[in-house]
Amino acid sequence: QDIESHLGYRLLPSWEEDEWNPTVRPARPEMFNLSVTGLRGFNQIAQARWGHLVSGGIPQRVLLEEAAVIVYSSTLPPVAYEETATVTVTLSDGFPECEIAIFYPGKAGDPAWEIRPIDVQVSVANVATIIFRRELVVIEDLLETLDTPRAAEGTTDADFLTTVDVYRLYNDPQQQVEFMWEPLGGCACGTSGCLKCQYTAQFGCLMVRGDPRFSQVVYAPATWNSTDLAFDTATFSVGRAPDIVRLWYYAGLRDKRSDCAIRDMDRDWARTVAIYAASKLDRQPCQCVSNFWQRWSKDLAFVEGTTELAAYNVPTQLLENPLGTRAGAVYAWQRIMRPGTTVRKPAIA
Repeated sequence: QDIESHLGYRLLPSWEEDEWNPTVRPARPEMFNLSVTGLRGFNQIAQARWGHLVSGGIPQRVLLEEAAVIVYSSTLPPVAYEETATVTVTLSDGFPECEIAIFYPGKAGDPAWEIRPIDVQVSVANVATIIFRRELVVIEDLLETLDTPRAAEGTTDADFLTTVDVYRLYNDPQQQVEFMWEPLGGCACGTSGCLKCQYTAQFGCLMVRGDPRFSQVVYAPATWNSTDLAFDTATFSVGRAPDIVRLWYYAGLRDKRSDCAIRDMDRDWARTVAIYAASKLDRQPCQCVSNFWQRWSKDLAFVEGTTELAAYNVPTQLLENPLGTRAGAVYAWQRIMRPGTTVRKPAIA
């Protein structure tokens, strides 16, 4: 999230839920927008916080197979370490392989327990083969314990999961925006139809206006038609523009070079994230990656001391970046600041 907060968008598409946005008001505070349109007659828009919007909607998880068995195998030396994990699932319905996701067993598809990255291949017989790395499924006891923490032993099968839960994870477009109106202050009818300290609410749909990178969305009242799987036209239940719109949407950078752009991170950004992560480590994770860690964990603000071998001549403006002064942090910041990389949201129009 350190990198994403400066970019203005997620490095992989994800769901943003219940995002509150005040609507655009007339310049004169005593006026209402009764037409619920802009000056040109088009629907009003809202500015979503995260760029590269894909669609309005919420995550939907459908359990495909509970406790699917993991088979471990070795394709690389040393043979004693079975680095490849494989799960096979028969699908009842055909759908994009990018919508297949796996989770720790018994977690009800909680996003915090999703296992990724994974590679999925679906045969013509609707059999999905899911392949991932063994080290991604260390048992929960080792991940969460505080009493006697220890590292997982790669060749000890008991340190790794034996099953996973397989889900279909996809965007459900039926919940996209909720309009909310404050009650008028002069209401004194004393009946159940006259709400106090409670919003009047109505649901609707979203549509991107202009460049999807900027995530400006047009909103309109609508009702979801479960038969046609589309929205039907509706009218606003209150005769003025809403005061607040609550957004649910799916947004993030998609690598158009990938066969599965919603699951595979852009390779350049994946490398940048790995470099930045290495710079945050206090010690090298293992002997095999010592050169990588040593290169990117060096503190470029070093002047003198015993923990560094040399001083560095780095421009002050780079060392003052918000990510830090280690080499990996400086590299990530330079990547963020490349022209055209960040999303500069335009004024709402």
